[in-house]
Amino acid sequence: HGEDVVLKIQRASSPISAKHLRREFGLLCGLRHPHIVEVLEVFNIVRANQGLAERLCLVESHAVGSPLTAWATQALPSQIAVVGAQIGAALAALSAYNIRHGDIKPDNILVRETPHGPHAMLIDFGLATRTNHQGNQGGTPRFMAPEALNGQASLASDIYSLAATLTL
Repeated sequence: HGEDVVLKIQRASSPISAKHLRREFGLLCGLRHPHIVEVLEVFNIVRANQGLAERLCLVESHAVGSPLTAWATQALPSQIAVVGAQIGAALAALSAYNIRHGDIKPDNILVRETPHGPHAMLIDFGLATRTNHQGNQGGTPRFMAPEALNGQASLASDIYSLAATLTL
């Protein structure tokens, strides 16, 4: 279709990487939201120069923009509030499917300017889980909710992380 895409390719000989890519695809496949990167396809590729080793490849839409912290240096508080509302709407859409992002932080929010104002995209769902998943999947401690640090993350943990992110 001529669209730009991002390819996430499994690290060589890393079953954990493949597991994360499959989980990301399974959680987001079919989910459409204007502020969430779209997952399009997952497939195996064969790399002939590596002894015909198969690797998993995840295809997602290309989110255009600058990381939140870079963009925010020139932004007004009202514009940052708009971005917060957009990512809040994305988290509400995820929660409708019991999906927790798990790593809300400035680097995982891209912002671009449009004629209608800022447009934010939530990216990097490598740590996303269903809310019934027990334990701590990781994340960025500086932005994690206290319960997530203790391995008891919930959907509300992403809201805490968004608030911590917007205070930068």
